[in-house]
Amino acid sequence: MKKKIIIGKRKPLVRHLLLVEGISRSGKFLLADLLSGLRGIEPVQYYGLLEHIPVFEAAGLIDRRTAEEILRCEIDTHCYEMLIGRNLNHRVSDKSSIFKNPRAKEFVRRSAIADDETLNRFYQHKAYSLFILHEIMPYIRLYFDTFKNITIKTISVRRHPVDLVYSWHRRGLMERLGKDPKLFMIPAEGGRGPMPWFVHGRQEEYYALSSLDRIIFCIEQLFKKYNSGYCRLPPAMKKKILFVDYETIVTDTKSVIQRLSGFLQKGVLPEMKGILRREHLPGKHLAEAREKKMAEIKEIASASYFWRLQKLASDYNSAHTIPQ
Repeated sequence: MKKKIIIGKRKPLVRHLLLVEGISRSGKFLLADLLSGLRGIEPVQYYGLLEHIPVFEAAGLIDRRTAEEILRCEIDTHCYEMLIGRNLNHRVSDKSSIFKNPRAKEFVRRSAIADDETLNRFYQHKAYSLFILHEIMPYIRLYFDTFKNITIKTISVRRHPVDLVYSWHRRGLMERLGKDPKLFMIPAEGGRGPMPWFVHGRQEEYYALSSLDRIIFCIEQLFKKYNSGYCRLPPAMKKKILFVDYETIVTDTKSVIQRLSGFLQKGVLPEMKGILRREHLPGKHLAEAREKKMAEIKEIASASYFWRLQKLASDYNSAHTIPQ
């Protein structure tokens, strides 16, 4: 009988890790644009496995030690390949395109430098490796436990529930789940077709709903899971998280930049002004546009789920300073 393989450990490469997370369509890539205007921040990367592993571990599909070692190895692999130029995104239209980064020429030039020299400079500058993740707050503790021996910080982007519901609806996320090969969200199976992992345990309610009501239900469930996931964290871990509201990014960009700079202890580059011009920041207040979205949603949603969205909106407005 063969003995079970025991997962070992390897020396980590990354020493400073920065995660930007939030519900889909919350504005994470816009925040990443601002982060590129700070010193010592690597180009942003998105890698889906990094957000799937915590869900699979929480569901008991992967054991804890295996999940931790996969996360360590994949983070190190992708950060190293970014350092030596393999992971530079040359697609001009993408928000994560290297050409949108004010230090693009520097990052391209270093691909011609010897690997060890590049790594030494990386450590010398105490640069943060930056990743974007979706819906990870409910299981963020796995990251804090896995990377407890390095510097890890998380920025969580929050957005008004009406804007989230409207954006999910316009993109047809629930209709595409499990059917569109370009939607890279691994679904759960509840017996009547694919469903998001975050409605597991309440799938009968999910299946009984129309498409728009399903979206409202999903956002409601995510808000609850975000709150409970954060509340379960010990105080030391909560200090490693900075919450930023999308509405504040748009309307009070200067204060957000100051908070990012202080949280990460990284200075602001002169090129930040160019980033703000390109992204048209600060922008207009969002209340009028949100009223139109709410009216459109009301025409389609059921009365009971429209009321639930109103309740989410009221709670969000009460808990956040929403520019009007």
